[in-house]
Amino acid sequence: MRRIWSLSAALLLAAAISSAADGALTLEYKVKTGYLFNFANFVEWPAAAWSGPESPFVIGVLDDGENAGGALPVLEALLRGKTVNGRPVRIQAVSVDQVGSGLHILFVTRAAGVSPAEIEAALGGAATLLVGETDRFAEQGGMVGFLREGDNIRFQLNLERVTAAGLKASAKLASVARLVTTRRRP
Repeated sequence: MRRIWSLSAALLLAAAISSAADGALTLEYKVKTGYLFNFANFVEWPAAAWSGPESPFVIGVLDDGENAGGALPVLEALLRGKTVNGRPVRIQAVSVDQVGSGLHILFVTRAAGVSPAEIEAALGGAATLLVGETDRFAEQGGMVGFLREGDNIRFQLNLERVTAAGLKASAKLASVARLVTTRRRP
């Protein structure tokens, strides 16, 4: 399993290094795109998460609307033509007021400026894997939170929140994550 993750990260890293014009933020989003694609393959959604057998796998990107140099164009470029369990991947820009059912993964960037609690309320119980990149995102009610450790990007996984959303994370995914729980406010 670690080999699969390492291979995916290595391929994305090689692609990122090959373009000298890419900035550090673009490189970071290329690595995170690899993770998001792997999350899609190692999480199980309930049957009700699909409108039909041909419906796409939808990854929403929530940011402050700045698309140039952000996560959205990187995800679109790297995941164009990809499939998840036979379903075509579709990348979609969303705002907090557009969040709801129909998203399988919602990636919340730092630029979005919203908390996991705000997003959870907007999701209204939809079976959406909530992934973010702000500090302690997974501990504050998100499901997956990216974190930097030196030059590496790792992730935290909040199984309590994943299960509460009706999703099932594979044991393989949990084995490569740093497991956390939601911090309760005093």
